[in-house]
Amino acid sequence: MNFDYMATGAATLYFLGIYLHYIHVKTIFHLLDKLEEVNKTRALFHSTVWPITVLTFLWQDIMGVEDD
Repeated sequence: MNFDYMATGAATLYFLGIYLHYIHVKTIFHLLDKLEEVNKTRALFHSTVWPITVLTFLWQDIMGVEDD
């Protein structure tokens, strides 16, 4: 049985991305003095799909989509 270093590295980086995104969400709520209002389940879910969120932001910035 071979150990797959690339898969292990990718999984580790993805997990660290999840953790970093969750910390950023908590930091934003803390800076807004609304830490008690954070929905931890929702924040954790959004943290697990953080690449989709990042790609969406990049797409909107590249295509020039304006916020209402």
